[in-house]
Amino acid sequence: MDPLFKLMPIVFLAFAVEASLGFGSALVAVTLGSMLFPIGELLPMLIPLSIVVSGYITIRYRATIDRPMLLRRIVPAMALGLPVGLFALQTLPATLLKRAFAAFILVLVGIELWKMIRAPREAPAPLSRLVSAALLFLGGLVHGAFSTGGPLVVYVAGRDLAHDKARFRSTLSALWLVMSIVLFATFTLLGRVDSTSLERSGLLVLPLVLGLISGEVMHARVPVRALRPLVFVVLGVAGVALAVQA
Repeated sequence: MDPLFKLMPIVFLAFAVEASLGFGSALVAVTLGSMLFPIGELLPMLIPLSIVVSGYITIRYRATIDRPMLLRRIVPAMALGLPVGLFALQTLPATLLKRAFAAFILVLVGIELWKMIRAPREAPAPLSRLVSAALLFLGGLVHGAFSTGGPLVVYVAGRDLAHDKARFRSTLSALWLVMSIVLFATFTLLGRVDSTSLERSGLLVLPLVLGLISGEVMHARVPVRALRPLVFVVLGVAGVALAVQA
């Protein structure tokens, strides 16, 4: 069977998760899809699809985007970290960096899940501005090195926005939209997005649309109280996946 057809259920699952939670498509699609295609071929296929889903959520639910958090906190801190990550990738062992990042994510997730088990009804205190800025800077650094800084952004948003699932999803989607457009432009300039990759992306539109519809239904049905534990469980899976890939 053509690997592209095997990729279709993965795309459906990835974007159903993305549309329901506001993140997770890269985790699912890259982790499972890399078993069928080299990552260098996979990413140019997936990025246009990510733009479609993130763009849909951003435009349709633009009224719920937390603009102060996105524009004053997330984007500036990540922008400062990006060049540091690019430099670190050139000077430090990539495997060591990725394993350290995965371990850091797992420690953060473990702490949050332990707190929820011990005091399930206790609302989490928002992160201090200093801690939040440090984590977002680190997210930018890791994204500059490996294009996988999303988990730290999701962690910060999970602490500060998970009480409002619509705001959580739309704010993250707006960030992913900007990042995906930048990646698409970069890949196009490098010649990695071409007629072949775009044709493959077009063949994946149907599972994308079905995943988006399913994700919208799931988002409407997920109780707010279940969102935070679900976010950190998915982040834990992301940490394990990063450790394995390293």
